[in-house]
Amino acid sequence: MNPRTWNGRSLASLMTAAGFLIMTLSGIVAFMVPHGRIAYWTDWRFLGLAKDNWADIHVIGCVLFLIAGGFHIYFNWRPLTGYFLDRIKGGIRLTKELAITVLVMVCVVVGAIYRIPPLSYISGLSESAKNSWVSREYEPPFGRAELVSFAYFCKKQDIPLNEASAALEKAGMKIASPESPLADIARSNGISPVRIYVAIKQLEGKDVRRDDTAHLTPLMVEERFAGSGIGRKTLLEVAASMNLDTATMRKRLEAMNLEVKDDESLKQAAERNGLQPIELLKAVLIESYKPR
Repeated sequence: MNPRTWNGRSLASLMTAAGFLIMTLSGIVAFMVPHGRIAYWTDWRFLGLAKDNWADIHVIGCVLFLIAGGFHIYFNWRPLTGYFLDRIKGGIRLTKELAITVLVMVCVVVGAIYRIPPLSYISGLSESAKNSWVSREYEPPFGRAELVSFAYFCKKQDIPLNEASAALEKAGMKIASPESPLADIARSNGISPVRIYVAIKQLEGKDVRRDDTAHLTPLMVEERFAGSGIGRKTLLEVAASMNLDTATMRKRLEAMNLEVKDDESLKQAAERNGLQPIELLKAVLIESYKPR
């Protein structure tokens, strides 16, 4: 039997299809993958792969598609140029098709940038899919908490380091060093960072008694709450977590002609008042603070 002749055109077509399939699958995952703070904190995985794995697959799949597509055009250059020449000879039909294509492309780009309906519904659906993974149980106390050392994490959460270490040992978790990042400790124990937090959460506030808002500064509020997801909490929830009377909060807000409803999140209230959520939070927690 004679060996088959090498067919570059077929290989280019198959590689282009492979790149398209990879981009499609990884794009679907990107559509629903939770936001980074949740994905990394919970060690989120799909088909055994983490968020970063899927991002790398998508990028490399795009590169494969572009390279294979370039070879596909090269091997089919004559048929492609012949097709377009025939269409150009047809005149107005190509012009209409090209105009429609350009119009759709512009509408997609502009609609995505400015979130214009109905294209904005797709972004909204993606956001809903991402947020469906979010639960208070899985919320990190601050952004990228899994990257800080165990010792720093305990200090920031007012947790006694010795008691926290003992709690983890009791739960069957081993710590190589208190200076090890939570992510490394979790990985070595085959768990997610949130499991470590759950094991020591009951010790919060035992190390240093919080004087909740009396000595807060704008910088302290940013360091403590930026990236923590507090924008999803309501005014009543913030008051409860900070041991602050809601009447005091409302008095501070009224002095600046700001209104926050009981059933809306800080993020929603901030947007309605033309502020960033962290600025509204500073106005709530710090007496006489004027938001920017």
